[in-house]
Amino acid sequence: MMNNEYSRQEHMKRNVFKKLRWFCYTALALCVLWGILYFGNMIRSFMGIDEWPMSRIDWAEQGVLKISILALHSLSIIVMIALCITMLINTLRKIREDIVFPRNNEKLLFWLVLVDFVYHLSHTNLRILWDNQAVFHINYEIMLMPFLLLFFAFMYQIAADAVEENHLTI
Repeated sequence: MMNNEYSRQEHMKRNVFKKLRWFCYTALALCVLWGILYFGNMIRSFMGIDEWPMSRIDWAEQGVLKISILALHSLSIIVMIALCITMLINTLRKIREDIVFPRNNEKLLFWLVLVDFVYHLSHTNLRILWDNQAVFHINYEIMLMPFLLLFFAFMYQIAADAVEENHLTI
């Protein structure tokens, strides 16, 4: 009876790891697709094919602000993609060791909070690039997603602590 229960639990555990691996590979493919689409849009924009071509930006007015916004926006997207890919690869590596919440993902999540804030701040102010009358502003929407990610990062940390404590107990 005891052996049958253990077998069922082991089967459920393997099933969970199988689903988690499937999710990680799917998310990894989506991150790569995200990167390809982003760089494709940047190329289209610089070539003037896009809806908001870079050639229509008046760099003479508020040039430093415009360069800063564009650089922060582009850099934040690239870093977000890199952080997400790194987290997924860390998770896939640790799944082999039966670890669901790798410790090295904790710091990456907190960095993702910061990068996401920079992304939303720069994205909200992109219109300054094409509209010289627009002013730099901050609204509540800039804070929403980073706040949710921060909450998720703390929950991840608690889950990693609980799993680690559970392994030590056994």
